[in-house]
Amino acid sequence: MKECTVLIIDDHPAMRQGLIRLMLAEPGMKVFAEAGNRMDALGKIGKGRPDMIIIDLELGDTSPSGFDLIKEMRTLLGAIPVLVFTMHDEVFFRDRAFSVGANGFVSKKGSVAELLAALHAVCQGKIYGKVQAELEGFPDPAKLSSREFEVFKLLGQGKSTKAITGILNIGEKTVESHKYNIRLKMNFSSMEELRQYAINWQCGDTK
Repeated sequence: MKECTVLIIDDHPAMRQGLIRLMLAEPGMKVFAEAGNRMDALGKIGKGRPDMIIIDLELGDTSPSGFDLIKEMRTLLGAIPVLVFTMHDEVFFRDRAFSVGANGFVSKKGSVAELLAALHAVCQGKIYGKVQAELEGFPDPAKLSSREFEVFKLLGQGKSTKAITGILNIGEKTVESHKYNIRLKMNFSSMEELRQYAINWQCGDTK
């Protein structure tokens, strides 16, 4: 079997080291490089091309979201296989990952066997972990843009408009515009309905 070189992108050093040890012991898998953020990842692919990428969705405050980085990597490297490995196991995150170009999705809450199965499948060009969302009766955050999705998550954390402007480094009018667009896309009749749904969704109480 052809050796598969993997670029690991995760902002937690301990997680990266754990993945490296796992791949070193797995026949057919080889670590291309590790990166903790966007700039680090771009520097690594500037020196060569991995066969696939494994990426977290949360990359710290100094990097864009994993969703944005997946799109950027696909732009730079073409149809490179991408496996998302994240703590988020909600169907919304799964669907959104596939919508921006991921080939596989595995939760960090799962087993090592599942992760290895996903690694081999994605490296061979297969799709792993894609499911159809059961969203009937519930608004779908997967239809939001990347920035709108960030605003939606922060609303769910109880953040005010002013707090969101500071976190995302954008103006209050821009935040209000995003909130308005989110309300329309998710078909809420008021901002209070949107806010309450976002809080419930963040807590996992919408299913």
